[in-house]
Amino acid sequence: MVLFERTAAAGGQLMQVQREHSASESESGKFLLTFDVGRILVHDGGDALVAEHLESSDEIPAGMVNATDEEPWWRLLGSPLVRVWSVPEVSGGSLALRLQFRADDENPRFVSLHPEGGHVRISLDPMEAS
Repeated sequence: MVLFERTAAAGGQLMQVQREHSASESESGKFLLTFDVGRILVHDGGDALVAEHLESSDEIPAGMVNATDEEPWWRLLGSPLVRVWSVPEVSGGSLALRLQFRADDENPRFVSLHPEGGHVRISLDPMEAS
């Protein structure tokens, strides 16, 4: 979560999203979010999501494909990450992350990343910040 908090503090804009090739649009073993201030690789760590900073393109796992045109990412390209917080999952006891793109007065979008059985499930969350 610290990496996302730093990205939000820097006003990092989402530039590209990649996911594992064999996965669906809304669920993948790994997602790579590239911001103008750095890359964050996200995967399921069991009871919580794991976020890793990748310093160079050489560190990108093999088999990643462009997911920028997929739901919900196409809606968020170029948008700054402004807030991040963890949310307890109702079932399973794991922690999900909720990301807010765009400021409160700029039509904010909320995306939730949920760890789920070795995968990360992504959902565009219509709920307001909590």
